[in-house]
Amino acid sequence: MEAREDSKNITLYKSVDRAPLMFRLARGMSRSHIRGAGVLTRLLRRWGFLNVVVQCQLNHIRFKLPLYRVPWDCKDLTTYEEAFVGEFSRALSPLRQATLLDCGADIGTFSALLCSRTDHIGRIIAFEPNLAACEFLRSNLAAIGLQSEVIANAISDFQGRGKLDRPAYDSSDHARFLSPGDGPVRVTTIDGLRLDGSDLAIKLDLEGGELNALQGGHRTIAAARNCVIGLEASPVVKERTGRDPVECLAFLVSIRPFEFIVAETGARLDITRPVLAGGQKQIWNIVGRSYANIS
Repeated sequence: MEAREDSKNITLYKSVDRAPLMFRLARGMSRSHIRGAGVLTRLLRRWGFLNVVVQCQLNHIRFKLPLYRVPWDCKDLTTYEEAFVGEFSRALSPLRQATLLDCGADIGTFSALLCSRTDHIGRIIAFEPNLAACEFLRSNLAAIGLQSEVIANAISDFQGRGKLDRPAYDSSDHARFLSPGDGPVRVTTIDGLRLDGSDLAIKLDLEGGELNALQGGHRTIAAARNCVIGLEASPVVKERTGRDPVECLAFLVSIRPFEFIVAETGARLDITRPVLAGGQKQIWNIVGRSYANIS
């Protein structure tokens, strides 16, 4: 996917109810593992066919999907991280009017999918340092119909500045990770929000910065009445950082009792061994839950 740094105005792009026919064909080919889907998609991008915004319906939510940034059709959207969204939604069942912190929100896909499946979220605070995504993020959160706020900052364990770097294995915006230091990106912490200790849900998609974000949210996580946290466990990110996601789980258990499950397999996790096995290729998503009655 082509990386874009500059902010784009939604009104510059034609809004359509369905993706272009040839693009839908390419996506169908991809899902059926038919060769040529990638070539066709690149040609359609080059010819300008992806310079549109598709309006996808997620129950009551009218979601804006910019194809030039996210080359999906509406089926891709509705099935995105299906196991993760489902497990996270089930974990929210004891929560009431929870505050959702969507850290690494991009255009709001996770928030919209989650809120299309559950009514346990009361408000959303979304963090996204990439300005190219923020206008769509604001629009898509507004369509959910809940109180929402977009903060164009990165999340870590310090207040300051940094930059977003790309790993050698992926040049897309979605793989960029925070490097502290002088840079154009403002950095803040979860604790800086000074939340009030009610029910809390946190989704972290920070390309290796999850532990730092949790450390910067220590007081908030400890004070929450009930808390659900979801994070990605990626083998390539583990290789780049040298950090297994079990470090995040161990840190959370040091704050308060948690139970952890792998969304894709249903396996329960403990903190005595690494989450990711040697040679593993599959990305997992982990959902941790800490309720007032867990001890």
